[in-house]
Amino acid sequence: MKLKRFLFAILLSLTAYSVYGQTKVTFNVDLRPLIKQNKFNLATDQIQISGSFRPLSTSSWTRMLDRAPRDSVYSVTLNFPRRLNGQELLFNYRLYTEEDGIMREDLPRYLKLTGSELKLDALYFNHYVN
Repeated sequence: MKLKRFLFAILLSLTAYSVYGQTKVTFNVDLRPLIKQNKFNLATDQIQISGSFRPLSTSSWTRMLDRAPRDSVYSVTLNFPRRLNGQELLFNYRLYTEEDGIMREDLPRYLKLTGSELKLDALYFNHYVN
């Protein structure tokens, strides 16, 4: 019984250690202007994100969703390993629409991974803060 408790304590501490220091990032994109302009169809089109570090990738795209409350802000939350703390993540959004195909943002976006939870402001697709 003591051995089981001891092993459980070790497993718990290893789990806590591996989670500690991760950077949890919520990416947000506000698609209201595109929806109003009929450039984004809620039923068929997608907004996706890619980036320079896993769990994002430059060769594959992660789909973002409009979760409750439905407000046309599309989001995805990802955990980046602590070994990337202090690194600068390069990321970009793209739209996949039935009408226009793939539309990419003009400029890349950057984010420094800090080891703490980050929730990015919901900026418009292809608009940047000066």
